[in-house]
Amino acid sequence: EGQYYYLPRGTEQITALTAASHAFKNLIQLAPLDYWEATFGGLDRKAEMTAANALMNFAHKRGTFYDDLVRGRGAWSSEGSPAVYHMGQFCVIGTQQYRPFEVPGDAIYPARRPRRGIDLTTPPATAAECKRLVAVLERVSWENPLSAVALAGWIGIAPVCGALEWRPHVWLTGGAGSGKTTVLLDIVWRLVRAFGQKFEGNTTEPGIRQPLGPDAIPVLLDEAEAESEAAQGRMTKILDLVRLASSGSTVSKGSQNGDAVQYTIRSAFCLSSIEHSIKQHADETRITKLVLRKRTDERANEDFKALRREIRDCLTPRFATALFLRTWHNIDALLANVATCVDAAADVLRDRRAADQIGTLIAGYIHLHTTKPITFEQAVEFVKRYDWSDHTAIAAKTDKERLLERILTTRLMVTSGGANKNATIAELIYAARDGNDDRGGTQDDAARQIAPLGIRPVKAGVMIANSAVRMGREILRGTQWENSWARPLQELDGAQKGEDTGYFAPGVRSRYTLLPWSLFEKPQDAGHAGEELL
Repeated sequence: EGQYYYLPRGTEQITALTAASHAFKNLIQLAPLDYWEATFGGLDRKAEMTAANALMNFAHKRGTFYDDLVRGRGAWSSEGSPAVYHMGQFCVIGTQQYRPFEVPGDAIYPARRPRRGIDLTTPPATAAECKRLVAVLERVSWENPLSAVALAGWIGIAPVCGALEWRPHVWLTGGAGSGKTTVLLDIVWRLVRAFGQKFEGNTTEPGIRQPLGPDAIPVLLDEAEAESEAAQGRMTKILDLVRLASSGSTVSKGSQNGDAVQYTIRSAFCLSSIEHSIKQHADETRITKLVLRKRTDERANEDFKALRREIRDCLTPRFATALFLRTWHNIDALLANVATCVDAAADVLRDRRAADQIGTLIAGYIHLHTTKPITFEQAVEFVKRYDWSDHTAIAAKTDKERLLERILTTRLMVTSGGANKNATIAELIYAARDGNDDRGGTQDDAARQIAPLGIRPVKAGVMIANSAVRMGREILRGTQWENSWARPLQELDGAQKGEDTGYFAPGVRSRYTLLPWSLFEKPQDAGHAGEELL
């Protein structure tokens, strides 16, 4: 599209010039002035035209430039080619170093900010050293001890996340005094600092996406809170980015000059906050939640001091480099184990998306213990060894189930018998069907309360209007279903599309979805169970 792209050896960064920009004042970005003078016989207008002609003809012969061939820092793998690690100022294949323009293949590796403090002559970490890391993670106060396995797996694969087909993400949560900062900064960041990038809580999605550019590196996001409405909106956009990063999807954004700017996100994310803000099923399947609990027993302070000493002794900068080199020198075995563990997890869990997530973390954990390829049977045995329900989305509600839950659990202030009462929509539905209810009021009162929302109980089930202003503005406002809730409701078990238009209330007539009463099962002993809890 009128641009000519060059990778000069001086800067080793991509330079774009229009046809009209091929003047010596711009060409000195590509080579020194004396080169142009010596090669084209001077610096006059004729020599300038001759140089421009030669350059553009070379570009025409080379072919069209595609920016998806540009690879930033991090690990890159393509079928039939050896894995490449882009260190910023040079690239590594195996143990061999290359200048960016020397790397074989069609991919382009422009120079980026160099990685500091990495001595590639460091001996790779041994299994015994890696087991000390695992022991450190096991000493953390987890709500579920299996979180130590998941986080160890993430640490194991994070530096080479760009080479993976699927990038798992983890989210640390815990209240004050639970050790969240210790885990995130003193453990995780110590080990991925040389290869990753850290952002603070107020960072926006463009604030993460733009600095990453073409890099495929691990990302830490501290204080990822969503307490205010503005923060919720910001985190929603960040989670959209995280979701795309799992499969390495391409983001296309418009620019001020009218051209689309594309970003391919291949980062593994580690987020940290007091509470997570995962709302969608798609995010549940991509992010493993790791929950910390605060210890209050007598040995808590002593054990925490011992943990800090172990962190200082074990997780040194030398170990961080050695851990990376253990992974990098055995990258083929790791990728093979990832494929094996994902297949094994799919066989056991019967959920391919959960298998992508958990299988990759398992492979990272196993890599800390052995650099040899494992068998499918060994991987199956490992998956079966643990209960993964807390760390996968197998038991998580789907988006359609979340929608129904949102509707049924929304509370309304209702007036019945001259008194104001607070009732959920579910309670009002029961009252409209069964008559008097402690919270919903009389049958007619309850029916009148929910009718303007587009809800009408009938003998066959509950009719929910496909279009009702109050349902969108009051019940589903700010959710993904605010403007369209019919389709996901129709995907619920037993749901049926209404054959005609239904009447709900004055001004509310709409096509509807009929949900069977089986979706509204009211526990017969709910009251007794609640009394026992109280």
